[in-house]
Amino acid sequence: MSDTVSLLQKVASAVSDGQEPRMELRLFKLLCVVATLLVFLVILPVNYLLHLSPGISLAVGFLGLSTIFFFLEARRGRYHVASFFLLLMLNLNLTWFANGGSQESIIFYFFAAFVYVLVFFRGGLRWLLLSLAIANGAGLLAVEPYFLQWIVPYASTEHRLADLITSLVVTAVSSSLMLWSVLSSYDREQRRLTSLNAELERVADENRKLNEDLDLRVRERTARLESAMQEQESFCYSVSHDLRAPLRHINSYGAILEEECGGCLTGEARAYLERIRASSATMGILIDDLLELSRIGRFKLLKKNVHLSECAGAIARRLQESEPGRSAEFVIAPRLMVDGDRILLVQLLENLLGNAWKYTGRLEHSRIELGTSSSGDREVFFVKDNGVGFDMAYKDKLFGAFQRLHGSEFEGTGIGLATVKRIVERHGGTVWAEAAVNEGATVYFTLAGGAQSPLQLAMADPGGGARPTRRCCPPLALGPEFYARDGGAARGGAFPAADL
Repeated sequence: MSDTVSLLQKVASAVSDGQEPRMELRLFKLLCVVATLLVFLVILPVNYLLHLSPGISLAVGFLGLSTIFFFLEARRGRYHVASFFLLLMLNLNLTWFANGGSQESIIFYFFAAFVYVLVFFRGGLRWLLLSLAIANGAGLLAVEPYFLQWIVPYASTEHRLADLITSLVVTAVSSSLMLWSVLSSYDREQRRLTSLNAELERVADENRKLNEDLDLRVRERTARLESAMQEQESFCYSVSHDLRAPLRHINSYGAILEEECGGCLTGEARAYLERIRASSATMGILIDDLLELSRIGRFKLLKKNVHLSECAGAIARRLQESEPGRSAEFVIAPRLMVDGDRILLVQLLENLLGNAWKYTGRLEHSRIELGTSSSGDREVFFVKDNGVGFDMAYKDKLFGAFQRLHGSEFEGTGIGLATVKRIVERHGGTVWAEAAVNEGATVYFTLAGGAQSPLQLAMADPGGGARPTRRCCPPLALGPEFYARDGGAARGGAFPAADL
């Protein structure tokens, strides 16, 4: 891992170097120094010895001073590459006729200008400036025959030969320096890229080995997981068959004992017998709940549009019918549609609404609410009641299997919320709860699909398909009173319990 990080840092450094002055630009300072030396140590002394026009020396001297300025600017990170080129072209134009025109050595300096453009510019700008330089030279050659009187010849052949040698030396030195610098820089860049490529290959080999090792570990863990699942299935089979037989025997023999020998037993003995039969029945319920929890983990999800509001309404109606004397109010948000497995989501609602119904049973008026709220970019569903609540100090135990926060005054085995958690996790969501003692509880949960948009609601099948369910009543065609009033924060409608 450290090698990979180091390599990434090197690549980032290479990229940042490419964003700083390019390798050609870093040579610009060296070129300015060489140009300054050639101007003041070669060209100007030769022009003085050859008694050339003072205008030539003035133009060349200005070029030398400009190269000093360009050098100082380059040290500050400002590279006036284009300005140098334009100043060079201006200097050649000003000294063309005074330096003998096309018949003398000035034409060699155009070659140095061409090399400069090819080295220091890229893309379309390179070809634009090169075309400009060629067009400028061609223009001077074209107008020269019309202004022959402006051409200043050399005083002698020796002077002409000396100037020719000077121009050749200056052009050769400057062009060679630029080409050599660029080639050497590209050679260094090639070596650096080769080194990076070799390191990339090394890291790629290490990553390949790590991936192979990871694949091996995944296969081993998958095999262990499959073995554990097979053991779980064997355990469930054992629980389903081997443990049920002794329970049936206990219940059967207890019933026979009570029927045939009930008159011979004392009251205390009959109480013991009833406790034995009740305990075996409770154990049977625990086994059923445990099997149900294990089946949820192996249940194959069949996702479709599920109308949570209708399913919740059906469950609420059944709860009210089970205790018609209770005063209860259900507030259910209308048109709650989600993508999920209908059977599991109905079981989730049965557990949550059933818990809310159970823990509000001692109140004069129960209020149970199913709704949604927004938390950031996700939709959160909640089931809220005004029941006995619980102490938040024990919230970590709330969703554990066979964990109960209340005593025997409320029936149950402590498997319901564990089942809820397993169902929510199978749908890619999370579940949590908030409560206070004697102030009610609220269970929140999210689903990967979330609540659907109005367009999805319009296209959805309200019935949720024809898949048979084990614990769900058929969807209710709820009347207008269900959607009559706004449920406030829950965006739901309230209806009296008697209307369910």
